[in-house]
Amino acid sequence: MLSEYMKWKAYLQRCSEVPFHGDAESARSFHDRFAIVPGGSTSLVKMVSNLQVALERLEWLKMLASTPADQRKYTGTLTWLRITQSTWQGPADEYKGWQAQAQQGPSTAV
Repeated sequence: MLSEYMKWKAYLQRCSEVPFHGDAESARSFHDRFAIVPGGSTSLVKMVSNLQVALERLEWLKMLASTPADQRKYTGTLTWLRITQSTWQGPADEYKGWQAQAQQGPSTAV
């Protein structure tokens, strides 16, 4: 059951500030919803790597935006992706450590 939960978690994450753009007269508001994780993967290491690529591409797009208002459209998404990446980074690092220990074989220290 946990593995099924993790599969969904890799592709869908809660985001408390999903932007909602109404008409020009209304103030920008946010919704507490779920967002699709770009490059989601059931591999922890690949998930972190995919998120890094998405972050780099969004940063580039932000730099190409012609006005400060256009650049602000990327800020919330970039913040959310950084938080999501940091959430997965710890488990990915632990997994890499476990893999390295498994490759070395059982410890002979007593």
